[in-house]
Amino acid sequence: MGVTLSMARKQALLAWAEQNRALIIEDDYDSEFLYDHRRQPALASLSNNILYIGTFSKVLTPALRLAYLVVPPDLSSIFNATCHAWHDGSPLLQQAIVTDFMQEGHFSRHLRKMRALYAKRRQMVIESLDQVFGSRFKFDIPIGGLHLLAKLAQHARQYGFGIAALSSRSLNADCGKGLLFGFANEPTPEAALNHAKNLQTCLLQVTDASQ
Repeated sequence: MGVTLSMARKQALLAWAEQNRALIIEDDYDSEFLYDHRRQPALASLSNNILYIGTFSKVLTPALRLAYLVVPPDLSSIFNATCHAWHDGSPLLQQAIVTDFMQEGHFSRHLRKMRALYAKRRQMVIESLDQVFGSRFKFDIPIGGLHLLAKLAQHARQYGFGIAALSSRSLNADCGKGLLFGFANEPTPEAALNHAKNLQTCLLQVTDASQ
């Protein structure tokens, strides 16, 4: 849902982990793509009780099949031994290429370029959906990531729209009714507008079929 823990909640979580001698698995998901917000420090930078995981699938390409796990220094030998016992690891050539790519500064420049591009595409999708649907959609805009959450207004049924719940994405609470929209592959405003119109057509067809 794009929610980020406040610093107060992060400190409370770290205090709990310290008290219970627990390890926290931190998936700093989509933190590379924040728009108009300063990135908050990762838990791993604040404590040694963190297992920090990430992947290059979205920031570079899924074809690399390259992910990483940053562990506390005193656990590195245990994790290395476990990795060697379970599999041979990622190919060294891909690792060396990505290492050089980062050390030479290309990775940072790539992220800056993609943040600007995705911010533009996100705005194109918002404007296109707003043009097609108007007040029938209202948006929760996460501070980062590659998706939007469009919630249907209460009077949406008056326009013949079916409402799909997001409850399957929550374990303990209802997270409301709405749709997730990816925007990373929208190349032009015209394409975004066409997709919004196609969505409108699909929704109307589903509604007609259910009646």
